[in-house]
Amino acid sequence: MRSSLVTMNLRVLDHAALLVPQAADCAAVFARDKDRCHVCGFRVPGMMEIDHLKGHRKCGPEAMACICQFCHNLRHPLWAGARKRIVPVFAPDLTQEDLHRLAWVVLAWRDAGEAPVDVSGIRADIAARHDRLKEILGCIDAESLFEAAFSLRDMVGEKQAMETLMRVDQYLRFWPAEVMPGHENLLKGSRLSTWSLGGYKVIAQMAARAIREDTNPDFEKIRAAAASMAEQQG
Repeated sequence: MRSSLVTMNLRVLDHAALLVPQAADCAAVFARDKDRCHVCGFRVPGMMEIDHLKGHRKCGPEAMACICQFCHNLRHPLWAGARKRIVPVFAPDLTQEDLHRLAWVVLAWRDAGEAPVDVSGIRADIAARHDRLKEILGCIDAESLFEAAFSLRDMVGEKQAMETLMRVDQYLRFWPAEVMPGHENLLKGSRLSTWSLGGYKVIAQMAARAIREDTNPDFEKIRAAAASMAEQQG
């Protein structure tokens, strides 16, 4: 919440307008960073975005970095919250980067026939964490939460407001709406999507396929490891 209001509200279309003349620079950044997010470290080949490290103005590759869409949403949280792209959850035991890596895994395997992890169980746990946060804070969504945060200073003063927000920051995290139950009913702009001529284009299936092809897990090894763990516990 320390970023400028302009940055927090920056839209996908604004980013596109800024980067269109710098296609070669963007390609150089993706190649240099090997399609790996500089925040959470996850790779989604061909689906990454550009993060401006020193302000949103024309700059060279040295002031840009590769970033995944989930992490990029939180660079512009007011825009993402208004678009219903992010969902607040209670997760004091996880970092935001941990959650984003987990979210990409869930996205990759939620519609696959054979998954190395129980993604339905993860989604149920996240939904429960979302409900828990609603019980604590009474906020329905991220947009309401941000409105309350900005109003708090006027209500109780800057010092007490900052103390309260710091306490909340210890357990408040955000989960991409794309990997919540019922994601199919979200508007295009709220989903994992990109801006193209004619509006938003949902790219969730393409991203999932890119991750699966990039990781290519050894299911036999995973099943053997799970069986070994079960025997040890037994």
